Amino acid sequence: MNRHPTKTSQWAAFLRFWGGWSCWMWAVLLCLLGQARGQAASLSAAQLARAASTTLVITPARPLTLCRGSFTQIQASVPADFTPNWYWTKDGVKFSQDRDMSITVNEPGTYTLGGEWETDPTVTVNGVFTLTIIDLPVTAVNASATSVCAGQSFTLAAELSSSTNQYQWVDSQHRFIVAGPVLATNSPDAYSLVVVSPSACTYVATAPLVTAYASQTITLQADGPMAFCEGGSVRLVQGGGDLINPVWIRNGQALTAPFSATLTVADEGIYNVRGDGAGCIQFPPPLSVTVGTRPTAQLVASQSVVCRGNTYELAVQPADPANGYVWLNQAGKVVNSFNVPRLTVADETPYRLRISTPTGCTLLISSDGLVQFIPQTTLHIAPAGSLSICQDKSTTLTVSGGDVSGYVWTRNGMPIPGSDGLASLPVNQAGVYALDGAFPTCVNAPDKPVIAVTPPPAVSLVAGSLTLCAGQQTTIVAQTDAANTLHWLRDGVEAGTAPRQTAGASTTFSLTVTTPAGCQQTAVYAFNPQLVSLPDFKLDQPEPVWQNTLVQPDNVPENPGYRYQWLPPAGVSDPTIARPLLNPAVATSYTLTITDQHGCQFSDRLTLTLFTQLLTPTAFSPNGDGQNDTWAPVNIDRYPNAELSIYDRWGTLVYAGRSGEAPFDGTLRGEPLPGGIYTYRIRLNIQQIESRGTLRLIR
Repeated sequence: MNRHPTKTSQWAAFLRFWGGWSCWMWAVLLCLLGQARGQAASLSAAQLARAASTTLVITPARPLTLCRGSFTQIQASVPADFTPNWYWTKDGVKFSQDRDMSITVNEPGTYTLGGEWETDPTVTVNGVFTLTIIDLPVTAVNASATSVCAGQSFTLAAELSSSTNQYQWVDSQHRFIVAGPVLATNSPDAYSLVVVSPSACTYVATAPLVTAYASQTITLQADGPMAFCEGGSVRLVQGGGDLINPVWIRNGQALTAPFSATLTVADEGIYNVRGDGAGCIQFPPPLSVTVGTRPTAQLVASQSVVCRGNTYELAVQPADPANGYVWLNQAGKVVNSFNVPRLTVADETPYRLRISTPTGCTLLISSDGLVQFIPQTTLHIAPAGSLSICQDKSTTLTVSGGDVSGYVWTRNGMPIPGSDGLASLPVNQAGVYALDGAFPTCVNAPDKPVIAVTPPPAVSLVAGSLTLCAGQQTTIVAQTDAANTLHWLRDGVEAGTAPRQTAGASTTFSLTVTTPAGCQQTAVYAFNPQLVSLPDFKLDQPEPVWQNTLVQPDNVPENPGYRYQWLPPAGVSDPTIARPLLNPAVATSYTLTITDQHGCQFSDRLTLTLFTQLLTPTAFSPNGDGQNDTWAPVNIDRYPNAELSIYDRWGTLVYAGRSGEAPFDGTLRGEPLPGGIYTYRIRLNIQQIESRGTLRLIR
């Protein structure tokens, strides 16, 4: 903060400042004035004396230097009786009016008197005045800022300072502040800069005014909604302190109305408040005011005439997706609040639609009178029976539901000639039947019965085979839809309802097939098969033989047109010929099947019984060691009831038994028999076969 000097010190400084430059200037001026007065007095005396010669005196008659902007006066002393015309000249050119005694000048040049007497040698001019003008030390003052925040320093400085000039800063109270070309301060004021040149010319420069702004935060608020409908308004309030040169701004343009801290606006725009002091004052963000237009819309109906019970649609035109839509019934109850611009209804009461714009503008419109409701008549078409009829049959379609005329029957979309207005229509063709024509409003005929004409059921009879072997039967099958019912006649006699019949000889079949719709078809089939005789033979049953004995059947008919098959093939030399060699490993029953060229087959069986070879050990040792303690023929168990007898060497019977009984253990009535040679006899009881031999009992 710069400190200002006291008043006494200010004047002392002023005297010191001006002392060196202005004192001599004032003294010179006073001396010149006195000299001028003396010359004027002496000129008047000369005029009174009327000398022989006339002298015109100029005061001052010496060169003079002035600062630019200053003035000086030049006096002329001319005798009163001097009659020639005279005037002042500047640089030889007339400069004044005639006979002016004095002139005030501020332009450089040489000034003197001139006139008619210039050729008169008795007239002389005493003095020539030369004026020189010195430029003032004109100086501009620049400020480091045009405005500052309160307490912030700034500088004022002479634009082109000179070290030969003298500078003195003066405040608005004419107090000297500081000497020098630069002033640094934090106190804004109306400062002046006094500049004195070495020629004592003085120039006072006015410094730019720097404004100090107090730091503050300006607020801007709306006392109501900033989005409203046309015709409304909102008041904007500026707060936070007083502004310098305040102004309201709308859309970047200043409003010309006198400023007030409150502004009532009814026009849409971006509003703000501004004033001087940018940088020191925090201005608020702008407020956006939106003014909405009241919606203009109307309700339209999808139909102007609606049949009772049918639905129709109400819609708003034009529809704006930004608007809100709420549908109300006649009682004012909300029926749809989903912001949809259309509503599907079926009742006859009027509806209302409340439209709201984003800016709060509303409109209420009604559907009253948009739709006329009339009763609805429905014509129905009913068939006399089933919609499916058999070929060459017919049915009748009948109209019911109201006394309406003006229609025509159609089949597959094409009008049926002669059917105009018929209440009943006989039909025997397949197709989609309907009523068409210029029906009165709210009369409709939705029924479209489809008549199907069913052809006779397809049926055929197929025999399993037309060639039968003697005694063989085949199947006669009915080929038709499974849903159909069957009625058979066999040679004119009822034969039931089964899907198939059997026959082994010539027979005439009649089959009547009936569909679920009652359509029938009869098929007649004369079954005449070719009967083939079977080969007449019977296999001879052979006598039992010993194992590994070849047996050949000898009464099988041999025919190159026959096919032979022996089963099982085991032990058969060739199972595909008529008389193979049979050599089974065990007793076997063989089946021979003969197939002739017609596929007829005959089968017969033969059983081949085998004698199993008996093996008789030559010795045994009944000593209780578990090895060869008994004696019996091997395989004797293959011969049920076979008899075994053992004799000692004297012919005494020591053992008698049958197959399956306990073997000979070398004892007789519990007593051991002596070692030696014994004789055995085996009777198989088959064809009286016997076997004899000897064995040794070892002790």
